[in-house]
Amino acid sequence: MPHIDYVDMPTFVALPAAFNNGTIEVDILSRLNGKGPSDARAFAGIAYRIAGDLERFEAVYVRPLNGSKASPPSPRDQRAVQYFAYPEWKYERLREKYPDGRYEAGADIGPDEWIHQRSTSTLK
Repeated sequence: MPHIDYVDMPTFVALPAAFNNGTIEVDILSRLNGKGPSDARAFAGIAYRIAGDLERFEAVYVRPLNGSKASPPSPRDQRAVQYFAYPEWKYERLREKYPDGRYEAGADIGPDEWIHQRSTSTLK
């Protein structure tokens, strides 16, 4: 919503909207606020298929400090965009089970810039 400062909000905001299948597009600004650990990577993204109790969801997020514009070392340079499904398939488990990196990708992004994210969800 215009004129609302969403900086430093909780992990995610559940929007009161009915959504089953389709595409969600957002512009995301992710930056460090100085409150996290020194290895924080300023991640932000879209959570969807959120269970009614907010305890289960899937998410696709960007990590601008892992983007190619920030010149991170390997393997971080291939972890600028990540998918996970909470709580069963956190990123650590996905990396262990799929070391080929199929749930992570590099991207031409960097900190303190607006990043356009498009996520498509299709339930079968």
